[in-house]
Amino acid sequence: MGKKNQTSAISKLNELLDQERQLLISGALDQVAALTPAKEFLLDGVAQDSATVGDLDAIRVKADQNRVLFDAALAGLRSVVERLSELKRLQSGFDTYDRSGQRQQHEPGGASKLEKRA
Repeated sequence: MGKKNQTSAISKLNELLDQERQLLISGALDQVAALTPAKEFLLDGVAQDSATVGDLDAIRVKADQNRVLFDAALAGLRSVVERLSELKRLQSGFDTYDRSGQRQQHEPGGASKLEKRA
């Protein structure tokens, strides 16, 4: 691959990383996964020729920024899964403890002992 193709691969990879960033910010994680084959192809193109340190550094910075966004998205998804799991568990009832430390079980749909105040 010549210098022209290498510059093209670097340019296209930079554009692809920008697109990935926008998708991560917008929450379109399904579309982010679809970019993987193109990223791998472009990375191979960049790796086959000698790129400048500045070019590689710019790619690394963008990739690192996208990784931070991706990690945050995954943490958000894990949080949602945990919350949904907790809500599902609460559908079967929940436990509380009284002042003496005795556990009290509360069944779903049971009479509420909570008093609502204005």
